[in-house]
Amino acid sequence: MIFHTVLFKIKQNSSKEELDNFYTGVKSLSVIPGVLSVSIDPIDSNVYLGYDDRTKGYTHVLSVILKDKKSLEGYDKDPFHLTIKSTII
Repeated sequence: MIFHTVLFKIKQNSSKEELDNFYTGVKSLSVIPGVLSVSIDPIDSNVYLGYDDRTKGYTHVLSVILKDKKSLEGYDKDPFHLTIKSTII
């Protein structure tokens, strides 16, 4: 298995519609062959109580689990992924 992780900085002034489109678009990546799961979640900076904030401004984390290296290579070049990447992300 391959674990692909991406951090995002969502603008504070993003509308609910923009956020909904972001979540829907990212979650739809699960249709790509070789993708076993997709999750997108806000980063909770309160986890680090008593420590300096380690989020560095990142607000969300995308985790994609893929079957193998070949699946990652296909995912990276997949036209649907490229469309989501250029229009939603």
